[in-house]
Amino acid sequence: MSLFKKKTKSLFSPVKGRLISLDEVNDNMFRKRMLGDGVAFILKDDKICSPCDGEIVAIAPSKHAFGIKTNDGKDVMIHMGLDSYKLNGEGFDYKVSKGDKVFAHQEIVTIDLNMMDKLGIDMVTPMVVTSMNKIKIIQKEDVDIEDEIIQFV
Repeated sequence: MSLFKKKTKSLFSPVKGRLISLDEVNDNMFRKRMLGDGVAFILKDDKICSPCDGEIVAIAPSKHAFGIKTNDGKDVMIHMGLDSYKLNGEGFDYKVSKGDKVFAHQEIVTIDLNMMDKLGIDMVTPMVVTSMNKIKIIQKEDVDIEDEIIQFV
């Protein structure tokens, strides 16, 4: 067993979907990178997975967002949908709880995309590094949960 924590070198896509720039997100908070830098996704599947090994440190009361702290202390937030917080948790089925240790590619939450579509919820899903680490985005268009999309520099 190592006395030192293994450094998180990259993040994987948490979804199957299309990768877009935060510049394309219809929300100034993300577009202006007020919470940190990152990417966003247009979902092609209803599952959101962990982008890294770490711990679930927060789940929003409205279940529309969660935070992960990587094993070496980097903070990542995944925000599922732009107006989904208005649903007070409806449509989100979490497979984990705050405090749970998670592994890269592990399913975290399933979203009822049919319900979101019927309600007109914009399900663009940003993922940002809130600990303000410097990152390099790996440019891809279509992504899956095995794809490395962000490297820490």
